[in-house]
Amino acid sequence: MELYKYQSKYLDKRLDKSFILWPCGRGKSRVACEWAKQKGGTTLVVTTKGLQINWARQIEMWGLKADIISKENFKKGVKKYDNLIVDEADFMLAANFSSQLSKSLRAYIRAYDPRLCMMSATMYRSSPMNVYTAATLLGHKWNYRDFQYTFFNEVRFGLRRVMVPKKDKKTQAKLRELIENISEIISPEDDFEIPKHTFETVFIDEDAGQKRKKAGNIEIHPMSRFTINHRAEALNQNKFEAVLRLCLENKKTIVVCRFIEQMDELEKYL
Repeated sequence: MELYKYQSKYLDKRLDKSFILWPCGRGKSRVACEWAKQKGGTTLVVTTKGLQINWARQIEMWGLKADIISKENFKKGVKKYDNLIVDEADFMLAANFSSQLSKSLRAYIRAYDPRLCMMSATMYRSSPMNVYTAATLLGHKWNYRDFQYTFFNEVRFGLRRVMVPKKDKKTQAKLRELIENISEIISPEDDFEIPKHTFETVFIDEDAGQKRKKAGNIEIHPMSRFTINHRAEALNQNKFEAVLRLCLENKKTIVVCRFIEQMDELEKYL
């Protein structure tokens, strides 16, 4: 497959640190693999637990040699790599580095200063501070107080002081401009070449519950045995997490389920 113009445009920049902020189905994984091949050296891919098997297929498909680790294992500490690809990077953008995931990524960057490619369909999760965290990880030196007073109002609740995000259109426009300045986005003219329909198969790894249920399946009849294994696969929490990501990245999502139980559990999860 040939690269789209917007993918080639990104690679031509030869950026050492970047945040690919493209919608779902725009080929972020492909271009991240090409970026790592372009840079050379060793590469580590950090992704969600369920998508590790999908990434193994991606790097094989695009001819990249890389190690893959879940974000949960990444925060336990890993060795030095030349290139770091962070999939679903919005998980790492906790406001004020309040999560272990964001702290671990900041500590890794400070210790090893790898070339960095973060990817997500969104940067703003719940607070403008998500954007500040992303800027810090990318090496931008923004003034914390200036950012805080630009995008937050100070509200007092008794003796407590709480910073509440501003919601007016002028402030939101400023935030969008900052996001566009520190990330790679698809321009409107490039968007015309993107296919109207994208078909993608995402491979999800088994979770602990699915493995346990399959191991305990003592049914002898083939159809009964298959149904129990299929129900275990349908309730895979890694799959639920992947569905959640798609729902967050798209305005409308249709999920087709095989079992009523699966529909009920997925509804609770979402």
